[in-house]
Amino acid sequence: MKTIINKLPIILILFVFQFCKSQNKERYVNDYNKAVPKLQQVATSKQKYYGKDFSEFMSQLESNGVKIKSFFYKEKGLSPKINMIILEFVDSDDFGIDDNYQHPRILITFQEQIPDEIRQLTLKSHGELTQEVKDFLADRKIENIVFYGINGLTSKDRSAR
Repeated sequence: MKTIINKLPIILILFVFQFCKSQNKERYVNDYNKAVPKLQQVATSKQKYYGKDFSEFMSQLESNGVKIKSFFYKEKGLSPKINMIILEFVDSDDFGIDDNYQHPRILITFQEQIPDEIRQLTLKSHGELTQEVKDFLADRKIENIVFYGINGLTSKDRSAR
């Protein structure tokens, strides 16, 4: 009897953990299935935004109902110069759900270096693409756009589009 009482909290904790993990997985799959068809549609016309302002591309994403969950900046190679941002469309907290799942994101390379203020804006916004961040990037000219993770949730094809 004593061992059953001792094991009951452990069993309850495992049950709650499994339930939460299941909810996160379901949320991830739903978010993926909402975002990816819209991203696939935008990916077909990405070249028309090369040389254009970031704000035009954002307008296209927003008009297609694409919801950006987070963003971060990326340095160019080993250089501390920042000229790229990555947009994510599912919660980064859920990335550990299933390593076989694809993670939709867009890598945008700009023609010119992004000023270092992007570092502070990213910290201030906690990686959320706020209106302040959009305004900061609005007039930056796009050099290249690459879509990742939009080939199907469990697809083994991890190639970029």
